[in-house]
Amino acid sequence: LFEIAQEEQRLDEYRNTLHEIKILFEENTSLMDVLKHPQIHKQEKKDLIMDLFKTECDQMILNFMCLLIDRNRIHLLFDMVKGYDGFYRQAKGIKKAIVTSAYPLTNNQREQLLAMLMKKTGCQIELEEVVDASLIAGMKVQVEDTILDHSAKMALATMKQKMKHVR
Repeated sequence: LFEIAQEEQRLDEYRNTLHEIKILFEENTSLMDVLKHPQIHKQEKKDLIMDLFKTECDQMILNFMCLLIDRNRIHLLFDMVKGYDGFYRQAKGIKKAIVTSAYPLTNNQREQLLAMLMKKTGCQIELEEVVDASLIAGMKVQVEDTILDHSAKMALATMKQKMKHVR
């Protein structure tokens, strides 16, 4: 699907559509349950997909989803959307940064962090934000294999480790 989207120069369009479909399935878990159910005939599942998405989706994406049903792989849809995103970012020169903070970032913090990460990596950055109150304060940033941990939790753990050697 990614290769076809690339050939047709519709990477963004296909990505947006796949994300909309993923969100719909996340919000309506019973829909995925129906598509995965072994006693429902494949043609009925494909008809359901066509009825739900024929006005919203490109025919190629509909064909892709029907292929997943034919091959009993519809349960892998979320993983495939994630894989498409990986290929998409690679093709567009975008790196994904996962930012974990004790509190939600303000717009100013987000902008400063994006600017710093773009300067440091030389790439566009796609930010995924996670809130984890156990960090107490500060944040942890992961860009590919690099992790920058500036959380109070890590500072306390480091201090605790150093104190063990003082005795």
